[in-house]
Amino acid sequence: MDRAAWINWTVPRREKKLEQLRKKGDWMGAISLYDKSFLLHGFIKDIERYDDASYWALLAHVWTNIEFPWNDRRLLLTLFQSPCPERDKLMNKSEHQALARLPESFPVYRGFIGRRAKGLSWTTDQTKAIWFAKRFANTGIGAPRLVSGIAAKNDVLAYFTRRKESEVVIDPENVKERKSQML
Repeated sequence: MDRAAWINWTVPRREKKLEQLRKKGDWMGAISLYDKSFLLHGFIKDIERYDDASYWALLAHVWTNIEFPWNDRRLLLTLFQSPCPERDKLMNKSEHQALARLPESFPVYRGFIGRRAKGLSWTTDQTKAIWFAKRFANTGIGAPRLVSGIAAKNDVLAYFTRRKESEVVIDPENVKERKSQML
């Protein structure tokens, strides 16, 4: 079967399965049918139908599975700042505990290339930030850079440890004392 035939065969089946899952209210199952590139689109498509706990659990799933949140950072910031109840469902138990162990203010780092210093994704692990800075260094977009700053715990929108990244999701305007350096 060639690629076009495969797509023509699979797309209607995926759409049918997606509709079945939506009817059952299986939002995690439905969103899992989307390719990583379209997870945010899938999340937004049914956002009005989620209960509060599902909203936060799905947002965590989307965030921790999309590859390049930079292009949608304003939308994502709005989603993370939602007043929707049951925000505790955004992080798992160990992530809540890890966030609770952080001091009231702490250093954060962001590795990047180009002009992406003001993203939402930071880390408490400087080595991990350097890895992120260097992973696409040969793309010609720009030199790898590391920005560091200080975050206040009460400004943290989420703290994810599930990918071993010690990831702090925060509005970059709330990161104080920012310093940037080329790597």
